[in-house]
Amino acid sequence: MASALTREKTRRFGGEASLGIAFVIPMVVIMGGLVLLPLLSTMIDSVYNVSPMRAGTPFVGFKNYIDLFNNTTVNQSWRNTFYYVVLAVVLETAGGLATALLLNKVQIGRRWLLAAVVLPWCLPPVVNAVVWMWIYNPSYGLLTGVLHSTGLLTGPTLFFNNRYVMLFLVTLVHVWRMMPLTAVILLAALQSIPKDLYQAARLDGASSFKCFRLITLPLISGGWRLRSANQRFLPSTCLTKPGS
Repeated sequence: MASALTREKTRRFGGEASLGIAFVIPMVVIMGGLVLLPLLSTMIDSVYNVSPMRAGTPFVGFKNYIDLFNNTTVNQSWRNTFYYVVLAVVLETAGGLATALLLNKVQIGRRWLLAAVVLPWCLPPVVNAVVWMWIYNPSYGLLTGVLHSTGLLTGPTLFFNNRYVMLFLVTLVHVWRMMPLTAVILLAALQSIPKDLYQAARLDGASSFKCFRLITLPLISGGWRLRSANQRFLPSTCLTKPGS
């Protein structure tokens, strides 16, 4: 009897495993063809001197990497990217969490507020970039008008002439577009937390900050992991292109 049950479990497990493998194989093939093979090809080409204007591809070893690390323009681009990513992640996380907490407290009209919050994320990246390019315009932009009306500026100012101001403004565009996604994910995580936990914590004398630190943050950790880390540079390309 026991051996029959064991064989039945083995057969059932083997069938489920085969079905799982059948579902996974197409994804593995697609990811391998679109990601792994191009990555491997690029790594192989990186140790050769590949030039479309010259015949042959002589092996140069790590010379391309050495030249890359010694290039001042590339090093500056890496620093700019580092500042951009750190600032964007911090602002997205703080703004998204604050927005999710506020939406979680709202009881009337939440769906309309949520629709308004999600709107920037629904717009195409190029549309967002064009809108903000008008806002940052040094002659007739909204930002220029506001700064003039408050007396902070007296004439046209090219905001993108300053490296740090440009990085902050470009990051602000990215945060404005991607923060709604963070807010929606964290809002879903907040709404999944049982209310009984907060009631029990308050009965034990826990403050609001302790409830947030010991209950809310640990239980929305899945939302943190699920939050998209994809950094899209298309808006920054449109904003900083020559002639913009």
